[in-house]
Amino acid sequence: MTGLLVLTGPLSAAQGDGVSPVDKARKLAQSGKLDEAFLTYLTIPGCEYLAAQIARPKAERYLQIVREHAAEIPPMTVPLIEGDLLLALGNRNEALVRFRTVAASLHDAANKPPRAKLLITEGYFVEPPAVGPPGSNPGYAAAPFAAGPGSHRDNWLIRRFIALGAVNEAAGEFARVWEIHRSNALPYLLDVVVRWTDKPVHERKGVQPNGFDGRGLQFALHYSFFLKQHGKLDQALQVVGEPLVAIDMDRNPNHSLYVKMGRAMNVVIRFATTRFRSSRAITSGAPRVCHGKNSFVSSLACSKRLAGKIR
Repeated sequence: MTGLLVLTGPLSAAQGDGVSPVDKARKLAQSGKLDEAFLTYLTIPGCEYLAAQIARPKAERYLQIVREHAAEIPPMTVPLIEGDLLLALGNRNEALVRFRTVAASLHDAANKPPRAKLLITEGYFVEPPAVGPPGSNPGYAAAPFAAGPGSHRDNWLIRRFIALGAVNEAAGEFARVWEIHRSNALPYLLDVVVRWTDKPVHERKGVQPNGFDGRGLQFALHYSFFLKQHGKLDQALQVVGEPLVAIDMDRNPNHSLYVKMGRAMNVVIRFATTRFRSSRAITSGAPRVCHGKNSFVSSLACSKRLAGKIR
């Protein structure tokens, strides 16, 4: 398991001249060499959205460029950018076909290069939320789980599937990313340096996460709301209930980068208690208390307080 995922590739580190690939692409764009900047961004993990920003105003021309240079672009990125450009041209059906191709690839890690396998098992294609008018942001390589939890907030495919009315496909990508969050909440082994002699001495230590981290809780809210919105109430309750019963109100399970964990805990509890107006997600964790899982007592008490059931 990894915490904050940063996808790396041959072009993601600084070049011999000390200029990072992102800076190189940015300078190409600023000097008017948009075709070169476009192709450079497509080879940098997390910069696909910057390539799309360049291409959309002249979608037909850049669609041809993508197809001419497909061999130089990571295989899953080609249909992703084709889909966006076809969508810009108004070809919704063809765009959906391309996005479905990407989604199918994300469910099959067999015979994929390391970078693609990492994206499949621990990430997704990122389109960060807009933070200002077009051109106001100089751009950066967007890593999964940095700008959002992998939901419609920053997941490229989920955004497009929802926009195209492809509910089943959006549900499939939600479910795939949900499994990543569930995996990140499980115990794992970490290779740590325990002492130094002539060289570092490593040991593998077992790590027990304190439930879902902040991004996992945020994703659970978004995913459960999506399911509820499409009539899958039982599944929605199951999604929001799983992290709920794992919450330990006395511990911060968040990575050091994230600082609003306490609020995320309370939001999940409030959402499960008030939005669903059901105690099933809460009472399903009650046996944990009887088996020594006393961390659940605080969550149970908080949920009952929110439901107005404290006597």
